[in-house]
Amino acid sequence: MKKISILAKATILVTIALFVCTIDDFLSLHDIYKDYVSKQALQYLGVEISKPLPDWTNTELEWFSITISYTVRFSLVIVSLCLLLMLKRTIAKMRMQQPGSL
Repeated sequence: MKKISILAKATILVTIALFVCTIDDFLSLHDIYKDYVSKQALQYLGVEISKPLPDWTNTELEWFSITISYTVRFSLVIVSLCLLLMLKRTIAKMRMQQPGSL
């Protein structure tokens, strides 16, 4: 029973981390939507500018955050799947040892 509790708590922690990654993605994408300006988009629209764009319009930090978040998210999904499979096997073993207790 202790192993089930540990696996369940680990799965909850991974799920919370996935939720934090989702919030981070939302905030980063919101900033990109508001601040990002690419030279290609301006050229496509036929907009001529007299000065170079400020560095903040590249939203490099936001793009970096999304890249890290997706990498972490992918890893956490795999960890979560492994934890859930371990939890399922543990419950199945307990049922085999003590039928009717779960």
